Amino acid sequence: MIKRTIHYLLGQLHTVIGVIAIFHFSCVVIPIMFLISICVGTFSTKTSRLLIAKHIQRYWFELTSLVFPPTKLVISGELPDANASIVIANHQSDADWWYVWELACVLKRHGNLKIILKEEVAHIPIIGWGIRLFDFILLKRNWTSDRTKLKAKLASFAKDNFPMMLLIFPEGTTINTTSMEKCNAFAKDNSRPEHTKVLVPRSKGLEGCLASLPKNGHGYNVYDMTIAYSSYTGEIPTWEMGYTRNKDLEIPSISKMMKFETCKEVHIHIKMATAAQVLENTEQWLDKAWSEKEFLMTHFASHQSFPEDICGRKLQYQIKHRWSVFSMVCFPSLLPLYIIQKLLLLTLGQSK
Repeated sequence: MIKRTIHYLLGQLHTVIGVIAIFHFSCVVIPIMFLISICVGTFSTKTSRLLIAKHIQRYWFELTSLVFPPTKLVISGELPDANASIVIANHQSDADWWYVWELACVLKRHGNLKIILKEEVAHIPIIGWGIRLFDFILLKRNWTSDRTKLKAKLASFAKDNFPMMLLIFPEGTTINTTSMEKCNAFAKDNSRPEHTKVLVPRSKGLEGCLASLPKNGHGYNVYDMTIAYSSYTGEIPTWEMGYTRNKDLEIPSISKMMKFETCKEVHIHIKMATAAQVLENTEQWLDKAWSEKEFLMTHFASHQSFPEDICGRKLQYQIKHRWSVFSMVCFPSLLPLYIIQKLLLLTLGQSK
């Protein structure tokens, strides 16, 4: 009981210091990005974009990863190549995007990841400024106005030959009993497949992204990722539960990660298609892809792994904290975090 109480209090303290640390990191990198945007971007947006991606965005990610607990990635399928591409995935938790970013880091492409976000996120002080300078795409969820902004941004990436990995969640929201009921009602009314482990994907966002690319996405690939977390049994939380679970206790959330609560393994299976294949009939392509996800997630719920006969050889990457010379700039924030993380491991009896 005493150990649990101490662990709980340390988790809360880690959250507070973690938030301060992320703001500290952001305060360090944002002025640098701003200067690059003004001094270099005035003459060459391509050079400015590459400098921010190769150095600043990568360093920010690596510093932020020091706040979160390390985990193991178990990867199967076709890894994204170095060219510009679209990445799509199922959406179980608010932490899904982080593990796609971790995968991009394994591929040495964590400076190239771009995420489509709600425009409101950009209003968060300091963090929002960084999101804009990182070139993330901010949408209002009003297709009339979003289409023009999306097309201009993607055309800008293409003009600069920027090798983006653009992340989209076609389900549009994380899974819960309410969203599941609404999605299956939508599927029934539109003669589309209903699911129990994933939500029905919407085609407009993906189709709009591909159609907004130069030459209708000719030469681009779409990487379809199925994400599952250790302990997953298929439990679907209620709306009121948010991102918590009663049984599937290792399913991560940003809140749990800020408390340094880890998910032992993150399994990601990747399947590649060309943009042309997807655009033949985006809705049908998504329905087939999500039916395959339903099968994969059902198998994972019973076996804690994806089926080997479909997924083939699996690569394992132990994600560790990435300390660098740049970390020393933020040492005042990182030192207390490091101490609390060691104490958290001790209270769990996991220190080595």
